[in-house]
Formats: sequence, structure tokens, C-alpha cells
Amino acid sequence: MLTETDNPGGNESLTGTIGTPLLIKDVIGKLAEIKGASGQIIMTIIQNNLIRVGGNDTWLTGVRASID
Repeated sequence: MLTETDNPGGNESLTGTIGTPLLIKDVIGKLAEIKGASGQIIMTIIQNNLIRVGGNDTWLTGVRASID
């Protein structure tokens, strides 16, 4: 499971407002609700998946440091 919110048109087509990265909180909250888990658990799963997919990409250094 991965998430993405940077598509400005995606949210606009649903709600009439421009999509922004801040919508990630709403996405994680909804996923937590659907999965019956806490937002923290969903966020941890997503972060771990991002690191697994991204491998040793140096851009992910900050992400890895924030969850270690």
C-alpha cells in the first residue's frame, strides 16, 4: 500500500478543491477507517513500503531517519 496526494485535479474532480500534499492526513485517516487500524499503523505500513520500493534511493534518507 502506498499513497499519493499531489495530483491537483484528482481532489478537484471529487470535491471542487485543489489537491495538496496536506490531504495525506485525510487519505491516511480514511485508510485507517477502512482497514480498522490506527492512523499511526497505516502511516508506518506506508513508510515501510516506500522504503522497500525505493531501495537505497538517497532521497529517502530523511524518511528512513524519521522512522528509525
